[in-house]
Amino acid sequence: SSTDVVFYDDAALATWEAGGWNAAIDATSQAVPPRNGNVSASVSFTNAWGAFTVANWNTPVNTAGFNAIALSVRGSVSPRYLELFVEGPNGSNRAFVALPAASPGAWQDAVVTLADLGLPSIIHRIGLMSDSTRLTYLNANDPEFTSTFHVDNLRLTRVAPPPPPPAQQGPALQVNAGVGRRAISAAIYGLNWDHQASFAA
Repeated sequence: SSTDVVFYDDAALATWEAGGWNAAIDATSQAVPPRNGNVSASVSFTNAWGAFTVANWNTPVNTAGFNAIALSVRGSVSPRYLELFVEGPNGSNRAFVALPAASPGAWQDAVVTLADLGLPSIIHRIGLMSDSTRLTYLNANDPEFTSTFHVDNLRLTRVAPPPPPPAQQGPALQVNAGVGRRAISAAIYGLNWDHQASFAA
C-alpha cells in the first residue's frame, strides 16, 4: 500500500544501502521482467552462505503500526530455498523465517509476519540467505543454494489478520414426516395420580 515502508523496489530505501556478503549483486538488473517498477535485484551467492541485505546502522525503521514483511522472489534454473532475516542494532536480535520455494521463471510473493520474526520494534538490516534448515557442507554446491535469484518489492507492510476458523457445526438433521409414522400412546403424555395418597403411611 502507499503507507508501506519500502526497503527495496528499483532502489534501496533512502539512506539505506543494498549489499550483502559472499554474493554478486546487481541492484538494477533488467535480466528478467521485474515484479514491480522497472528493475529488480539480481543475486548470485559465491558460496552457499552468502546474503543479500538492505541496511542502515544509523537510522533504523520503526515497526510500529506494521505487522508483516512482504517481498517477491524469483528463481532461475532451479527452485531457490531462502530465508528472510531481520536484525536490530549492530546485528543483534537476528531472526530467520524460511520462505516458500521460489520457482524458476516465475515471481513468488511471500508475506512473513513480524510475530514470526520475534516482533522486532526496529529494523536496522533486512536480508535473504539460503535456507539453513536444508543447507549442509555436503550439498553446499547444489544449484538450490548457488543459482541466481531476483528480489523485488521488499517492504514493511500491514496485512489483514486471517479470518477466524469456521464455527464447529453438528450433523445435519432431516425429518421425513411421511416415512415410518407410528402413533404414540396417549398414556405417555402425563400422569394423573395422587402422590401424597400413594405414599401415605
